[in-house]
Amino acid sequence: MKEFDLEIRVITFGSILTTKIFLEDSTNESNRVLDWDIHQDGYRFKKLEKYQIKDSNLDIFVACQGIEGGYVSCEVIINGKKMEKKIKAKPTDKIYAHEYYTINT
Repeated sequence: MKEFDLEIRVITFGSILTTKIFLEDSTNESNRVLDWDIHQDGYRFKKLEKYQIKDSNLDIFVACQGIEGGYVSCEVIINGKKMEKKIKAKPTDKIYAHEYYTINT
């Protein structure tokens, strides 16, 4: 079991109507990230302190709906360190954008 502090930041560009972000399993609705806070700089974020996963990889799935040309960018911060890999989803994507992050705690 791995435990760490997790922050997810979401920035939308263009006409995005809805965004869905899931942690670990995109087929389980209870893993959807909800109740976002809004930062003064305009992005939405969610902090999950002492988040736990069973293996070494944190999987994040992102999807959005909106008008073609828009997109969602998702940044991941683990234990205060911004990860290099961002996740980008477009309304025209037919599957969830997916990225995983190896946890070394």
